[in-house]
Parts: sequence; C-alpha cells; structure tokens
Amino acid sequence: MSKKLNIITIPLLILVELVFWILIVFVRPSNISLFCFFSVITACLVSFVFSLSNPKKLTISFALLFIVIADLFLVVLRLTKTTQSLGLIFFNIVQILYFLYIFIDNKHKKASLIFRISLNVLMIIISIIVLKSNVDLVSILTMFYISNLFANIVDCFLTIKTNYMLLIGLIFLLMCDIFLGLVMAEGIYLFYKEGSFLYKLVRIPFDFSWFCYIPSQTIIAIFANKK
Repeated sequence: MSKKLNIITIPLLILVELVFWILIVFVRPSNISLFCFFSVITACLVSFVFSLSNPKKLTISFALLFIVIADLFLVVLRLTKTTQSLGLIFFNIVQILYFLYIFIDNKHKKASLIFRISLNVLMIIISIIVLKSNVDLVSILTMFYISNLFANIVDCFLTIKTNYMLLIGLIFLLMCDIFLGLVMAEGIYLFYKEGSFLYKLVRIPFDFSWFCYIPSQTIIAIFANKK
C-alpha cells in the first residue's frame, strides 16, 4: 500500500470502527446485530486492501474473512445449536490460520507444537470431567478454540518483535471470549451461585464482549499492513 493511501486508510478505519464501537457498546440501537456484523466486515475488507501490497499478510486477511463467516452464524442468524457449532468451527479455522502465520517465523517450533497439542488434550479432558453428561460438540469446539487462542498468544510472546500488534489483538479477543463464554455457559454448562462474583459479572449492564471485540478486529486489520 502506498504511504499516501496508508495515511488515509488507517485513520479512516479507526474512525469508522470507533463509531461502531460507540453505537454498539453505549447507544445499543434496535438493529444492533447488523452494526456488529458490519464492524467485522469493515475490518476484514480493509485488511485485504492492506495485504494486497503485503502478500505475507494474506493469511491474516483470510482469518478475518472466516471471522465474518463465523459471526454470520453467531451474530446475524438465529442462535441454535447448529449455528453455534458452525460458528465455532469457523472460529477454530481462524485460530489455525493465526497459528500458521506465526509458526513460519517461530524459532521454537517443536516446543510450540508440543505445548499446543498438550494444552488441547488437557482442556478437552478437563471439559469432559467437569461437564460430564453436559459435554457436547459445542463445548468441545469451545475448548479447542480457547486452547488454540491461548497458544497463539504464547507464540506471539515468543515472536513479539514482529507480532506485537497481533498479540494485543488476540489478548483483546481472549478477554471478549472469556466474558462471552461465561455468559453463554450459564444455565447450560455452568451454574453460578446467586450473589457470587461470576453471577454478578455475567449480569453487568454493559456489553464487555464487544467492548473488547471491536478493538481486537481493528488492531488485527491494521496488523495486516505492518511489513
């Protein structure tokens, strides 16, 4: 991307996403799901504009494209077990793409793979033990997703000189997903004691998930421009 176009595009992306962020988190319009979806589409489209002049970052842009598809199932369409499973499958593809991008320049490839595989197996075993008869495809996909997201954050720390922006974006994404997971798991997989910290946390009158999600996607989209 030329420097002139870069100077225009990045501030414009930040401004547009800031407007979406204010509307979604604080204004809460009636058709909020569409605003949420368009904020993700915006980040994806801009990332492709960036990566056209930086082919190495196409992996990041395709990851954001799969996020758009995932959010189509989880944000726009009516949430059912089927749409939730499909959305999680695409989110898992996203984390695999991030892993492949980081893995290329990772000098600790063997340790990274051992840690990732061990973490995935451990998290799935824990979910089976904790959830028992409540374990299902959604819970397994969720554990696989969180495991790979956390492993990608660790890998970003190991390659922080080149991936510090991706690291920041993934940390925001992890905070979003932890909160959203606690909210969606209540009454299905987890039961919070009334008056407890988690009980109060999932009932705060504030959309913490999108408070973190939009900055995450914006930062990762801008990362697609970093050479």
